[in-house]
Amino acid sequence: MLRYSCCISNRSYEAKHPPFLRAQRRVSSGRITLCSGGGGGGATAVVSSSRLRDLVFVVNPQGANGRTAKEWKKLLPYLRSRLGEDCNICESLTSVPSHAIDITREAIRDGADAVIAVGGDGTLHEVVNGFFWEGKPVGNLNSEASHSAALGLIPLGTGSDFARTFGWLNDPCEAVERIAKGIRSRVDVGVIDQEGRDSHYFINVADVHLSAKAGFYASKYKKFGNLCYVIGALQAFMGHDNRDMRIKVNGGEWEVYPQVTALCVGNAKYFGGGVKITPNADPGNGNLEVVVLQDFKWYDFILKLHKLYNGTHLSVNNVSSRSVQSIEVEEISESGSIYVQSDGEHLGFLPRKFQLVRILGSHPRDPGSSPGNGANRNLVVRFCKPRTLQSPEKKNPYGFCLCSILSTTSVFKRLRSQLLARPLLEESRLRGYCTSSSSEKMVASVLFERLRVVIPKPDPTVYAFQEFKFNWQQQFRRRYPDEFLDIAKNRAKGEYQMDYVPAPRVTEADKNNDKKSLYRALDKKLYLLIFGKPFGATSDKPVWHFPEKVYDSEPTLRKCAESALKSVLGDLTHTYFVGNAPMAHLAIQPTEESPDLPSYKRFFFKCSVVAASKYNISNCEDFLWVTKDELLEFFPEQADFFNKMIIS
Repeated sequence: MLRYSCCISNRSYEAKHPPFLRAQRRVSSGRITLCSGGGGGGATAVVSSSRLRDLVFVVNPQGANGRTAKEWKKLLPYLRSRLGEDCNICESLTSVPSHAIDITREAIRDGADAVIAVGGDGTLHEVVNGFFWEGKPVGNLNSEASHSAALGLIPLGTGSDFARTFGWLNDPCEAVERIAKGIRSRVDVGVIDQEGRDSHYFINVADVHLSAKAGFYASKYKKFGNLCYVIGALQAFMGHDNRDMRIKVNGGEWEVYPQVTALCVGNAKYFGGGVKITPNADPGNGNLEVVVLQDFKWYDFILKLHKLYNGTHLSVNNVSSRSVQSIEVEEISESGSIYVQSDGEHLGFLPRKFQLVRILGSHPRDPGSSPGNGANRNLVVRFCKPRTLQSPEKKNPYGFCLCSILSTTSVFKRLRSQLLARPLLEESRLRGYCTSSSSEKMVASVLFERLRVVIPKPDPTVYAFQEFKFNWQQQFRRRYPDEFLDIAKNRAKGEYQMDYVPAPRVTEADKNNDKKSLYRALDKKLYLLIFGKPFGATSDKPVWHFPEKVYDSEPTLRKCAESALKSVLGDLTHTYFVGNAPMAHLAIQPTEESPDLPSYKRFFFKCSVVAASKYNISNCEDFLWVTKDELLEFFPEQADFFNKMIIS
């Protein structure tokens, strides 16, 4: 299967497989009815389907302690047979935290019809955040007036609490059936803001203090399945104390809440592996439910745990609930130790502001379908294109609907089996995702290294210990009886070979201090430096630097790094780039001494020498092969950075 990384890629895609471009598509003659609820009584919208639908399945193979990958592999044959006619599909496996965010953004920018999270609440949480960038919905670079992206869900994670709100089970086949029915309904998304930080979005439950602390510890024990929530709760109770907080609801006056144990802001009902903490929350009513637990002791949770799980705890003393559209939460003592999490992901500490992403022009909901009745729906997020609002009092400063999350199931009937592993992006349009602003330049630098040729000489202390250990073992080894050894047939046949002398560690290049030779410092790694004028130099004089190039028209940063090294070596025949992603990056900002220095980011890619003893290095005034210690002498100001980046 295709393992797609949206950050960096060196894959060569063929132009005949452009899954998200609109050219050369098979035309489907069907019409799709979009219903906002789970039944047939709600408002409907009919749109025609004139092309294949592009679906991106974002799979977290590590979800549920590896069970997600196994279930997904079993699901693929059924996926092909059930959805095999009218859709293109791309499978994208995440490898590191926040990878799903990058994949989602690239897919939307390239025109995906839907991004479907395959995993638990953590995967869904990242995919939802991938629909936004700098506080705005991510736009399609090949935007069409009627096109919008959607977010789907196949719940296969540890908790899958968001799916519980809709009565869904962790049954992948049922999820595929929901995707096949094409019913959509709008739901809301919450946003968490903190001054000086980027906005963070949540679709399920955000919580503060004890429950957030328990979730933080539970994330360390995911290998134990749902038992991780119990372990996390026990660890959170150790040293816990209630805190006085103040909240501001819908921009009103501050209200003091003494001895707060936990505060939960729910867009949906469940969290923590099945705890129905906000039982009145409805993901489609335009409000958030806030539940506050005050002055709870550890024994209160034991005595009232059953009420928390079945959602009847709102009648318990010291538990309050209210419906809001925005709420700001602060700790009165400002200790900075109150945990905050959203959808089970740790975000940091108070203060925070929670509010609902505003929905404009939402479709009416089917009165016969509520989130808790198990309606046949699968969640999807839809972002509308920019438009001019006719009513001045409903004017949106962004000019578009920030979010209307629709229930999926699909507009997308069948997946074509032979198209299962088609690449996500065409080579000519594949772009590396990066956090640099549009005004900043990006520079791809290459750390071109020659690996060790011989094993480093052992430390004298280590060598002495190994010699002592050998002699000690020889002294107490078991000996065979002499009468056994005297028998001719038991004697080993002697085989002798010439004594070979090991090659010298010090070469002629070492003796002559020839730093242009690769045949020196054989027990150490060597790194290539070239002499010239790099990007961002403070003067016109040439300096020593790594092979580099400013990112401009290349498909990815990795391709830019290859181009930088190729311009120095002439070709890349005897080279090997390690991975698609950069190994480190360095942000350069203007200083008082150099106010004219441009602001840019330098990304470092690792590349190794392969079966070569000499390169025809050109396109520079001079070059050197230096060890790590020698390298640090050339860059004293960045010595700490290179010490951390280069492990020798």
